[in-house]
Amino acid sequence: MEVSSLNKWKYYNIDRVQEILENHKKAVIILSGASSSGKSYCAKVLQQALGEENLNSVIISTDSYNKGISGIITDKVNQNYFYGQLENIEKIKEIIKQCIIDIDFNDKFNDSNLKTIKSKIKNLINKKDIDLFLKGLQKEFSVINFDEPSVYDLYKTAKDINDIIDNKMVQEKKYSKIISEQQESKTFIAGNKIDVIIVEGIYALEDCLIKNIPSSVIVFNFIESDAKTLFLRRVLRDAKITSCDNCFTIGVYFKYIIPSYINTILVNKDKATFVFKNNMNFSEMRSGTLYNTKEKIKITNASLIQNLLKYGKVISKEKQRDIYFCGKDENDTKQNLLRLRTIYDENKKEYLPTSLVHKGAIKSRSDNKIIRPINILIKEGDFYKIFKDENDFINSMQNAFFKIDGEVYKTRIRITLQNQELVIDDIKNKGIYIEFTNENNKQIIDKIKKYANIKQPLIKNSTNNISVRDDIKNRQK
Repeated sequence: MEVSSLNKWKYYNIDRVQEILENHKKAVIILSGASSSGKSYCAKVLQQALGEENLNSVIISTDSYNKGISGIITDKVNQNYFYGQLENIEKIKEIIKQCIIDIDFNDKFNDSNLKTIKSKIKNLINKKDIDLFLKGLQKEFSVINFDEPSVYDLYKTAKDINDIIDNKMVQEKKYSKIISEQQESKTFIAGNKIDVIIVEGIYALEDCLIKNIPSSVIVFNFIESDAKTLFLRRVLRDAKITSCDNCFTIGVYFKYIIPSYINTILVNKDKATFVFKNNMNFSEMRSGTLYNTKEKIKITNASLIQNLLKYGKVISKEKQRDIYFCGKDENDTKQNLLRLRTIYDENKKEYLPTSLVHKGAIKSRSDNKIIRPINILIKEGDFYKIFKDENDFINSMQNAFFKIDGEVYKTRIRITLQNQELVIDDIKNKGIYIEFTNENNKQIIDKIKKYANIKQPLIKNSTNNISVRDDIKNRQK
């Protein structure tokens, strides 16, 4: 059953839980779905709702069972290079963890740190294998994918769930996304105090997890979101809670996360009793790292533009093409823009990508000023760190369930006039617009607004009426 109302979905789960508890001592709610679909948020919503029904619950995230980089990479090397035959593997993992835990993410397995690792594990690996092992660490780290099942210890997850069902004490697992490693936990879950276990994670519907729990106590859920929601939530979240920069996150998103979603996560959707469509809400659309304030008006008076260009100081002039993207099933995109900016290169005679920006919901104003949150996803100069060219980017977006929502061509001229900054946009098929990026000279702004859309602005001088041209001349003098 597909549900788009959070309220309905919440009560459908409560109804099933109450039914299960008529015959069993505990119920388990499974929440699976794509990375950044909102599983953690949905789990908290359910926990609060269950509390209102006097049912005690605990949230178990499979993310907490992440093996950490030291465990993931060491297991990969052991499996791919040594057929799983390495001895002392747990001790090696612990030593590697201590060697990389305080190192910046991109430098964890650089040449310098590999020397440190080598010196500390040389007595645990055969001398003839040590260089192959170190080479494997570097190689596997270069292609690390945090969104595949082997990253998580799902068997241990299932064991802890069963222990809670059996009223045992279970040590909480703790994983840090800042250091990408397991951390020591001193907290415990008392199984005898729990009525409902909420399990959330991208692989929470994997067979190795759900087949090791009695199916009669489980409510199966799959959380779904549109393409733009998944992409933005992942990039913006990782920028806040991990040490990875946007270039790494976006590169990994298209190279690994989307293929993993298609091949190993989406296939579990059919196991779900309830499918909840949890797209970006209005509150999320209003959040950003920057806020852009501007006032924009349309100009139909060509003489006004001519005078502004004649008497103002031109700071820059460039041809731009903006490409807008939306999810394939997305309807209203005006309050949730995802824009790739390209700038025309006169030497190469083509538009070249420069930046990727998200613009959120516009604040409600009565003064016609446009204030909206902005998130810079790919800053100028970083595009080619991730993509080969524009086609590479567009193909990646299409593979991630995006489509092109529109293209806008314009010539943008930035000028200053009497300390007032102005942006003049000549937009193809839409007309000419002026943005006031500050209010350093309100008289100039008021004059432009006055003459923006009249047919004959150039009036001869009189006692009470000064033409736009002469007014600007006088100010320049």
